[in-house]
Amino acid sequence: MISWMRSHGVPKGVCVALDYEKRVDGAYLRAFDAAIVQAGWKVMVYGSESTVLNNPKPSGGYWVAHWTGNPFLHSASAATQWAGDVTLGKPWDANLVADSTPLWDTTGGLSIADVDAILKRLEVLRVGDRPGGQFDTHDFASLEGLGMKLNDTQDDITWLKAAVKAIAARTGATLPPD
Repeated sequence: MISWMRSHGVPKGVCVALDYEKRVDGAYLRAFDAAIVQAGWKVMVYGSESTVLNNPKPSGGYWVAHWTGNPFLHSASAATQWAGDVTLGKPWDANLVADSTPLWDTTGGLSIADVDAILKRLEVLRVGDRPGGQFDTHDFASLEGLGMKLNDTQDDITWLKAAVKAIAARTGATLPPD
């Protein structure tokens, strides 16, 4: 695992997940965690609530599977899987991860801080002194530019445009044409 993380440029300090499912094996978990921590990362152990909490808590915490069908964060966990592919009827599981859990952003996308900055900028524009709460072309271009500065990917730019349009629709503001 350490070799793989180094070869893929995984940033130090983020969590690697160890899939335990229903396994209880404190000795292996402690040894794995110690090696990963010494190399600069953290371990989050994943498994069913009925068993995973019977293991010692690793450096990155527990990732508890507890399918309630509603998003929640288990009080003892760094992440909670609250629904599975079967219950969702989708080819993925649904999880909620604590803000304090360090994950590797492989998309290079916007961070929570980036999104907060964008939303604050949008709020300033929305409540600004423009007649009718209008966004002007300069405002829209500055938001798009912010997205490109943060991450020059089409997905982020598309997301920014969608965010601006959604706020405009909620507030009755008008936008320049795309």
